[in-house]
Parts: sequence; C-alpha cells; structure tokens
Amino acid sequence: MISSAGTRKIHNSLNLVVGIQILIWLITGCYMVLMDINFIRGQHLIAPTQTAVIAADTVKVQPADIQSRLGPISSLRLLAHPSGPAYLVNHNERSLLISAVDGRTLPDTLNRDQAIEAALARFNGAGELITAALLETPPDEVSWITPPVWQVSFTGVGEPRLYLNAQTGELISKRHNYWQVFDLFWMLHIMDYDTRENIHNPLLQIAASLALISALSGIVLLWVSRRRRPL
Repeated sequence: MISSAGTRKIHNSLNLVVGIQILIWLITGCYMVLMDINFIRGQHLIAPTQTAVIAADTVKVQPADIQSRLGPISSLRLLAHPSGPAYLVNHNERSLLISAVDGRTLPDTLNRDQAIEAALARFNGAGELITAALLETPPDEVSWITPPVWQVSFTGVGEPRLYLNAQTGELISKRHNYWQVFDLFWMLHIMDYDTRENIHNPLLQIAASLALISALSGIVLLWVSRRRRPL
C-alpha cells in the first residue's frame, strides 16, 4: 500500500509535469468559452447571402452551344461574374469560365478591381479597404485553399480578411485576428501541434491521464490530512 509520503511525492511530481499544461487548459478554455463562436467564425463580416439575380435577356449563350463547341463536359454552372453572367465549365479536368453573353473564354484569374468589387459586395463590416493581393501560397490560416486566391483586407476590429476564389470571385473564407488567437488556443488546448484537429492524439491522452491521477492523489492527501487532524 502506498504511504501518505509516497502519495504526496507522486502528487508533487505529477504537478511538476502537468501543472503548466493544466494552466494552459484553463486559459485557453476560458477564451474559447467566453468568445462568441459566430464572431470567431466571422459571421458578422459577411452580408446575408442573397441569390444573385441574372436577367434572362443577358444570357445569350445556352449550355447546348457550349457543349457543341467543347464536346463532353463534366459539369456546368451559371454564375454572376464581375464581367457579367458566365458559365463555370469543367472540361477535361480543367475549369473554364465562358461568358454567357458572347461565348468568349474569360481569363482564369480576376484582376484586382474585379476582386475588390466582389469582396465589397460580400463585406458587411465597418472597416475600409486596405489591400487586395493575389496569393500563390495561401497563409497558414487558410492553408487548405487551392491557390491562387485573392486576399482582400480591411481596417476594423481584428483586421478582417476575405479570401475569394481567384477565378470566380466567390467567397471561400473569412478570417480575423481573434480567429487566429482562437486557432492557436485550440491547438494548445487539444495538444495537436500538427493538424490542430485530432482530439484523440496520444499526447493529450497521456496529459489528461496524468492530470487525473494528480487530482485523485490530491484528494487522497486531503482525506488523509483530515483524518489525522485532532478533534
């Protein structure tokens, strides 16, 4: 049977090992609980989604016209492009933008003015435009996006940023500095320093088990000390 001194030694040793991580859990947990998740996700930055209205009389080219020109296509979608209505066509494992007005093939990438126009149409914040940059390597906060991507930044709380599809101008993601803090704290909280997704990683399981043992040993010590206290 482990003595009181042995229990105290185990308790103190475990506190040295997991004490800092327990403090990190408390700090990061408080931040994540206190912050509104919709704010973190940037919902306040985006105007309510409205279906783009494309006037029927502006669509001069029909899908059949495109298919007869290109041959078999995987998919086709009509969308509101900054240069006018256009079809996004998947053909031979490649995405093409074809004007629905005159049938010409549009550039694969929006220019800066078009990207800004598309961003302003979606932005709902109070800030003003700072920069618009076409990125060939997305930053870590949107590393999952296939480049190139337009990053349009604004002034305001948290320095909001919109990320747009470089070909169509459609919104892919929105980020701000409070999201970056949340993402960092989430990584520290779940102790997944690689993908920041795996809440069942061995490091977290070991730390949680040691913290539990430390807490239980503290309870045992408290119970023993109370029993020894004279009445």
